[in-house]
Amino acid sequence: MSAWLVETLIATSGLLLLVLLLRDPVRQMFGAKVAYALWLLPALRMIMPPIASLMPDSPALSQVAAHSSALSSLIRTRMRQLDG
Repeated sequence: MSAWLVETLIATSGLLLLVLLLRDPVRQMFGAKVAYALWLLPALRMIMPPIASLMPDSPALSQVAAHSSALSSLIRTRMRQLDG
């Protein structure tokens, strides 16, 4: 329960900051109704189930990091070949 609470708190805080940053540009581009609708994002995140429960068969973070590191090194190697 406490892990869900911490995850929700962090995600909601991030969404609140995102809304604060985006509300003026969104208001100018799309109007006040859409800017106010942005506030639904943090509210909806608070009532959603944990993200991990939505993806039960997702790989572990360590597996993703290992593949990401291999891909990054492959891209760096190819970029060096193209530059040289």
